[in-house]
Amino acid sequence: MSPVALTAPTRTRWAAPLRVFERDERLFAVLLAIVMVGGLTALGLVPLRPRHRVDVYALVIWFGLYKAGILALVTVSPGATRRIFTAALCVDLALVFLLLYLTGGGDSPFVNLFFPLVAVNAYYFGRWVGLLLTLVAGMLYWTAAWMAPPDVAWTAVAIVMGQLGLPAFALGHVADRERRARAEVERLNAEVTGTLTRLQAAQENLVEAERMATVGRLSLKVAHEVRNPIAAIELNAELLGDMVQGRVSEDGTEATALVGAIRDQVAALDALTEEYLAFARFPRPQFEEDSVNDMVTAVAEFVRPLAARQGIAVKVATDATVPSMEFRRLFEQFFTTKPQGTGLGLSISRQIVEEHGGKIRWSSAPGAGATFTMALPIRKLEHA
Repeated sequence: MSPVALTAPTRTRWAAPLRVFERDERLFAVLLAIVMVGGLTALGLVPLRPRHRVDVYALVIWFGLYKAGILALVTVSPGATRRIFTAALCVDLALVFLLLYLTGGGDSPFVNLFFPLVAVNAYYFGRWVGLLLTLVAGMLYWTAAWMAPPDVAWTAVAIVMGQLGLPAFALGHVADRERRARAEVERLNAEVTGTLTRLQAAQENLVEAERMATVGRLSLKVAHEVRNPIAAIELNAELLGDMVQGRVSEDGTEATALVGAIRDQVAALDALTEEYLAFARFPRPQFEEDSVNDMVTAVAEFVRPLAARQGIAVKVATDATVPSMEFRRLFEQFFTTKPQGTGLGLSISRQIVEEHGGKIRWSSAPGAGATFTMALPIRKLEHA
């Protein structure tokens, strides 16, 4: 006989009823109804004395309806679950006591209903409630036997309580450990969820950073490639300037001015691409021993001719006692002398100084020019 596969429509048909048991309180209500109604049905098979006979099967039907009502209440009001189960427990204890009283007291077989009732409730409420229920069940058993003789000895009551209490305590203890384990799993799950959320955010940031890095690399390539046509335009403009230079006419003068404007704009564009490339490809420092006095003197000599043409005097005063320091070489193109500069020079200079563990400061007064002060350590700071 070949096995029959469970088809999708069959699974869908059973999915809705099974969702009723997804919540713990509903499942507990159903299990308690099964054990109590099933136990009552099983005990109905025991023959009772004529004067103690009750309609057990009608009682089973009413008891089943009562348990269905408990399930409905739990489903409608999940927030009041504990109060509903507490009230149902009191009703169950009262019903078992009433059955004991009506069916022979100490001789009634319905005393066995205490076993599933105490055990299942101990699993739900905990081991200490299970022990309390054991005590209450023993007292109800003794009271029912006292009210409807024959009564029972304390030894019989103690035996019943022992048989009730030990399993109830064990089940309650297991339930408590299971709840703690579930709480720990839920806590760890929350932590994992938070970690995954943070990882997802970090991944999104990484993708965005990679996208921006790609854009940066592309713009760097564009800036590099633009330099070739800029050089060609500059060369052609220079040749064209040589061709029109010296022509004494109105058109020749205008052409010379236009060529000069073109060369100025080409020079500005060339400076922009040069400084962008220098800034974008700023290398890591390679430190070597060098003299700061010699370097300051060389920079001053480099800018002195241009400064002289602009009427600026350059004075250099160095301290011969300053020892050699550790440097990466300072790039001359950072010190632009072009009036069409982009302003990146000072930014790059500050980056250079900070790479050496120093600071750059400036001060300015109207009519007195600007003073830039760089403070550098004799030895660069070692980073951990």
